[in-house]
Amino acid sequence: MQPTPDSDPFAISIDGKPCDATASCSLSNELLGVKSDSRLDVSASSGLSFLAVNPSTYDPTFHPCGTGFVHVAGATGFEELHGGVPSGLKVTYYVNQNNINATLGKNVGAQYIPICAGAFKVVNGVVIPCMNVDDTTDTTGWPADQLDSSGRFTGAVVHAICRSDGRYWGIVPSFQDKTDPAGGPRTASWGTATIDGVGYRFFTMTVPPDWDYKGGM
Repeated sequence: MQPTPDSDPFAISIDGKPCDATASCSLSNELLGVKSDSRLDVSASSGLSFLAVNPSTYDPTFHPCGTGFVHVAGATGFEELHGGVPSGLKVTYYVNQNNINATLGKNVGAQYIPICAGAFKVVNGVVIPCMNVDDTTDTTGWPADQLDSSGRFTGAVVHAICRSDGRYWGIVPSFQDKTDPAGGPRTASWGTATIDGVGYRFFTMTVPPDWDYKGGM
């Protein structure tokens, strides 16, 4: 979420920094919770005046991505905050492999895993909350993957749905879905990594400049 111009983004953020809009800006290896919890990298090639990161806790009573979405227990979500209009914004989200195995089972292997995300529409640098709350016929949300009632991908691409917080919420598509990368957040790659002796699955997402972003598993 982009704060209002008179707010201090760093007062509520676990980490933040001012940026030069003509240069790249990044935050790396941001621990979102306790040791071995989820981590985040965020970067943009240009266009930012500041960049900040917050943890985000999944609310099991809210179900913004539908009741079919299965939250990975122990995984802390993220919220990326920035000023300016970013170019080349990338977010890499790391989730502890043990947490994934405990929730989804070890047979998920190297498969793509649903990531629930919410995004505000941004017009000329101004956040515009959505208005058509819970309207499943609204096609103004970003392209999103569809899940069935058991949390499995159906293979269909739908639109993120406006929720009561003013964000469009949905399951982030991957590059394999062949959605337009300018249309909304999209996972460009995923894999495994070891950080401080802990095994993680990571998911690198691209975010176009007209969406503000938060998400998690």
